[in-house]
Amino acid sequence: MAQEAHTPQAPQLIDLVTLRNVTATYPGAGAPALSGMDLAVREGEFLAILGPSGSGKTTALRVIAGFERIQDGEIHINGELVAAPNRHVDPERRRVGMVFQDYALFPHLTVADNVAFGLANSNGSSDARVGAVLDLVDLVGYENRYPHELSGGQQQRVALARSLAPEPVALLLDEPFSNLDRQLRASLRRNVREIVKDHGTTSILVTHDREEALGISDRVAVMDKGRVIQVGAPENVYRNSATADVARMVGPSDTVRGRIAGPWVDTEAGRFRYRSPTGPLGNGTFVETVLRAHDLELGPWEGDGAERRVYYREYQGEFTEYGIRLPSGRRINVRRRSIAPLEMGTKVIITAPFDRPVLVYPEKPLP
Repeated sequence: MAQEAHTPQAPQLIDLVTLRNVTATYPGAGAPALSGMDLAVREGEFLAILGPSGSGKTTALRVIAGFERIQDGEIHINGELVAAPNRHVDPERRRVGMVFQDYALFPHLTVADNVAFGLANSNGSSDARVGAVLDLVDLVGYENRYPHELSGGQQQRVALARSLAPEPVALLLDEPFSNLDRQLRASLRRNVREIVKDHGTTSILVTHDREEALGISDRVAVMDKGRVIQVGAPENVYRNSATADVARMVGPSDTVRGRIAGPWVDTEAGRFRYRSPTGPLGNGTFVETVLRAHDLELGPWEGDGAERRVYYREYQGEFTEYGIRLPSGRRINVRRRSIAPLEMGTKVIITAPFDRPVLVYPEKPLP
């Protein structure tokens, strides 16, 4: 009898960092910075926390690291309860590394001494560890240089090496690329992801840059008003945003009022096929319609109907971004390939490709 073939099972993913119903309030502040926040970060995962200023994303990092206390809930790291209303494990005992926005390098210390600063001793084994992490971040040969002798990207990699040197169970990155120019930022973030993934380090990146969050993370957690409102793979969060607010955060877009009519949604920008991530919608339902600039198509229009006209144009090389004034005076943006440019004042029709229906969400009731 032929033996049954067994398919090897994928290793079970373990939650390395968990926040359960965490509330944190700064002294003297009115509203809490974190309000019942839940989040689970898997072992070996690169997770990005995305949110606007004031959403609580940096506070989330600080309570994980132990720099701030929590008033309610629990935080577990590597199976250990490290924070609760009656428990607070000191930062140095949590085995968590942190890369700050300004890198926080010591200007009077060399690269090697900066990296060694977080290690418990400075003997030969320490020297070997410093050499290993400098090799990891491709800075061998820079050991005796000082921070002011390095470029911004090199300083960032020194900060990363210093955080990795003690072999933390988790690495926290607080907007570490924000001080770099756009081109360097793009290449360096890919480099950092490759380094930490090769190292097997669980990493949590805080950013307000949606391109950054979607581009390099295994999963994205979107925060607003002190809590996580959606978490998932970048593609899923983008394509199936839980709310209109999430949709706006993860992709440049405009929102217009619409009304469901069979498979269509009618708006002053035009009639579009739609998808409803929140569930089926009946005819006549009023909705928020999310129009993403690069998911729309634009062309001249000589027919009758509501006027939509070009009021702004910005050439960006392969694409040109157009500002379109709708009949109500509202303005939306459409990105179009830079062919047959449309002149200012041109009357246009706005459409969406069949395979890219717009997202709609039931209108929120008035307070």
